[in-house]
Amino acid sequence: MVNLNKMRSPSYGYKLEKVGTNVAKKVKIGYAANQPANGTVFSSTGGFYWSDGGYETSVSFSVGYGVFSMSVSPGKTGASGKWVTSPYLNTPVKLLISKNITVTKYNK
Repeated sequence: MVNLNKMRSPSYGYKLEKVGTNVAKKVKIGYAANQPANGTVFSSTGGFYWSDGGYETSVSFSVGYGVFSMSVSPGKTGASGKWVTSPYLNTPVKLLISKNITVTKYNK
């Protein structure tokens, strides 16, 4: 008969070591939500209030470690948030969001 109290499963320890960090700069995420399909026309100086969050979209990008795919939110326009000035007058514009994404590689 086997005494189950004396049987032990092996124990493992892991240590993560940071190998390096790369930044994918200006990865195009997509158009911010809450914009007219045909864009917005500013007849005088204008722009958008933008805030992060909302629906997520999948993006792929490449850094020194390879190609990655992840879900990121392009955010939304609204009545508050960060002000983004439109560079154009009398021309339809849409707010396209790009983000810097940091990828950190670890070894076990």
